[in-house]
Amino acid sequence: MREKLEKRLYKTLDAVQMDIKLIFCNAMAYNPSDSVYYEEAKRMLSEAKKIVDSYKLKLAESDWGDSDPLSNND
Repeated sequence: MREKLEKRLYKTLDAVQMDIKLIFCNAMAYNPSDSVYYEEAKRMLSEAKKIVDSYKLKLAESDWGDSDPLSNND
């Protein structure tokens, strides 16, 4: 993900959010819910949402994308 960001390969904010969500959801899916890895992934996903929400304030609403992957529970 770092490489994609540095090379500016993401075309939309939605694409960035989907990769963020995938990383943390995978950590939660593949680790027991009582593990430190699960708990940290859950916490970091929540923090990522806050960061993205604050970043959205700097963008025009038309640049947000069509969905809000970090807010969806899919």
